[in-house]
Amino acid sequence: MMKKIVCLVLSVIMTASTLFAFPLNTIAQETTPTTTQQCKSHKYSTSTTKATVSKDGKTVKICSVCKNTITTVIPKASNITLSSTSYTYNGKTKKPSVTVKDSKGKVLKAGTDYDVSYASGRKNIGKYCVTVKLKGKYSGTKKLYFSIIPKGTSISKFVGVSNGFKVYWNKQTTQTTGYKIQYSTSSKFTNSKTVTVSKNTNYARLITNLSPSKKYYVRIRTYKTVGKTNYYSAWSTTKTVTTKAADYWNLLLVNPWNKIPTDYQSTIKRTQLRNGQSVDTRCYADLQKMMDDCRKAGYDPVICSSYRTQETQEYLYNRKVNQFKDKGYSTAEAKKRAGKIVAVPGTSEHQLGLAVDIVDSSYQVLDEKQEKTATQKWLMKNSYKYGWILRYPSSKSSITGIIYEPWHYRYVGKKAAKEIHNSGVCLEEYLKK
Repeated sequence: MMKKIVCLVLSVIMTASTLFAFPLNTIAQETTPTTTQQCKSHKYSTSTTKATVSKDGKTVKICSVCKNTITTVIPKASNITLSSTSYTYNGKTKKPSVTVKDSKGKVLKAGTDYDVSYASGRKNIGKYCVTVKLKGKYSGTKKLYFSIIPKGTSISKFVGVSNGFKVYWNKQTTQTTGYKIQYSTSSKFTNSKTVTVSKNTNYARLITNLSPSKKYYVRIRTYKTVGKTNYYSAWSTTKTVTTKAADYWNLLLVNPWNKIPTDYQSTIKRTQLRNGQSVDTRCYADLQKMMDDCRKAGYDPVICSSYRTQETQEYLYNRKVNQFKDKGYSTAEAKKRAGKIVAVPGTSEHQLGLAVDIVDSSYQVLDEKQEKTATQKWLMKNSYKYGWILRYPSSKSSITGIIYEPWHYRYVGKKAAKEIHNSGVCLEEYLKK
């Protein structure tokens, strides 16, 4: 009986298997998901995150049937450059080309991946913007800049002078404001000094107060001021010049911007005057002759100040600073005002032994009323004949840096004194010619 039952069950199972076409062993298994290989027709949807100049982008494709995902990285457009960032002025419009590369080095295509726009002008000296706007698979904007600088110049010649040199260069006036001259005792221009020539029509400059018989390296460049910015040309080829020994001692320039050369005072040989004052021996004879002739003309000149040591100059200057501070001025302002009346130590002509303060015996006050005395009228008219000049004229304060002093005379020698007197210039202007 049991055997019949088993056979009946097996017969039913076989029949069902035949009817439904299932393998016998699938009854106990779960249906597995369809794999990529099993998806015969992918249906992708695509989303894109655009790359920028600082971040990678990506393209993501997802199959709606099998959920297969394909991600493609879009490298960031991190390398955007101009073909040139500096041009020399030549009167023509400048248009540097743009190259855009991604972080893998691939060159992107203009018009497809980016557009370029340029600032207007781009002909005269100045700074100009180039705007790169990414598009397509890229997003963002990059601004690049280039400059147009002045055309340079070159040194044409030198003239070595006492404790200095005079440098000449080729004038460059187009799109140029002025010049910068740099000089140093080192070929690498360490510890160099720079002189600004603010007029483009000038083509020479005297550099003084240097070490005698010394080799100097010199170069020059032009500049153009646009707004508040100076644009500079490249430096010229470096040239050398050797200063002369102090044979032009009488034309040594000392003022707020030109200090007395180091150890110069120790070389001065002085002659003492009758009243205890002293001057450089080399100017003594002409000074004495001038004073004698002034007295013969019926006047009574008095030398109230002549050679000064560094210590004396410091005392006088500090005293004047304190006088201004007592009036309520700040230390900085007091020094500024004092320096226009009493030279800052190291910048006073009295320390050269070539300057004297002369007053009329009847009025020994150092103020502008001194010009009205008979003695000063004679000196102003005749001092040049003896090699002396009125050093700080009333109309030259902005050039000399010192107030009008109708009592301060400087020895420059008869030739220079006559030329200065006849042309109506001050020493600074004379030395620039």
